[in-house]
Amino acid sequence: MADHSEIITFTLTPDNPCNTTITNASGEVLYVVYTESDQNASTTRVYEGKSDTVVAALLWSDTGLVLGKVTLRGEKEVPMREWMSKSMMPFNDAAFKDKSGRRYKWKGLSAGRALELYAEDDGYKQPVAGFHKSIVDRRVSPPGVIPATLRLAPRADEIRELLVCSFLFLENDRRAKEKSFGDMRLRMAGQFAMR
Repeated sequence: MADHSEIITFTLTPDNPCNTTITNASGEVLYVVYTESDQNASTTRVYEGKSDTVVAALLWSDTGLVLGKVTLRGEKEVPMREWMSKSMMPFNDAAFKDKSGRRYKWKGLSAGRALELYAEDDGYKQPVAGFHKSIVDRRVSPPGVIPATLRLAPRADEIRELLVCSFLFLENDRRAKEKSFGDMRLRMAGQFAMR
């Protein structure tokens, strides 16, 4: 990524892509994320600052984002797969274009990984943004929590809204799959333990 002094840091409080407040380094609220659920589906909305302006909305279900529909500011609702294409192999990245046609790719969609955004213009070599989950800091007494952050190189700030919304929607999907994978491992372990 960029020189450490140039990194732009956004904090997610709490570390939950479905319901969080995103602030900049000075504590200004940039986005508020809120999810409503009913029996059939959930809708995650990303609001601009503390306003009622929705910058993006995602309609999704327990089956994941495959059938999801996304609405970006000023655009019509489209299937998630039209806005962001996931790779068939190795199932580890998702790509989108900005309004200028520049391509970006999120890598790290698999369980246990952290999302990083790469740009096509440098051959997807260096990340232009990356997520760092919250962690418990045991070096202090009492232990404290280091909050989740999304860190951007200055060049990624040009697509801030797209970057933040795509991250939130993909991280939600990644965590759901990670939880599902963990649940499956527990079920399998339970089956073997019962024999």
